Amino acid sequence: MFGRKKQDDIEAQRARFSSAVAAYDRQLYWHIRRLVVVHEDAADILQNTYVAAWEHYSELRDKSAILSWLYRIATREAHNHLRKVTKYAAQDIDVETSEELQRRYQNETLTGDEITQLLQKAIFTLTEAQRVAFNLRYYDEMNYKEIANVMNISESTAKVHYHNAKQRIEQYLKEYE
Repeated sequence: MFGRKKQDDIEAQRARFSSAVAAYDRQLYWHIRRLVVVHEDAADILQNTYVAAWEHYSELRDKSAILSWLYRIATREAHNHLRKVTKYAAQDIDVETSEELQRRYQNETLTGDEITQLLQKAIFTLTEAQRVAFNLRYYDEMNYKEIANVMNISESTAKVHYHNAKQRIEQYLKEYE
């Protein structure tokens, strides 16, 4: 009888975890993808995130906080990946110099793709902490409390990272007006 209850608990835990994975899979993928850029790397990191999450799922005290917990694991896995590679993903992008960009975009109306590309280049000039804070706020529309929880920092530090990121991006983009 004791064994059956344990088995039922494991099945219930597995069902809750599977439900969370299904609900947040796309969000987590795009969060990771914005950090590492390459699809294959993002897919691998997402799988590593789920493995790490499953291994520690029973330790999660507040099951309602699973999204921020998964984001924290995904962010850590992405940072671990970036540290392992010899060059950051930003270096794999054809980064033009400021002068080349200014010549290219001077007196031109930018298309949506060009604006997106320019924004991504600006984001890659940020520190890791600024990039994560900016991505979580701008793309995932998290509030500062949620960002702080994901990044395991204080709310005021999350605000500072986002504010500094926003200023650096604005400065970067002003060079191409």
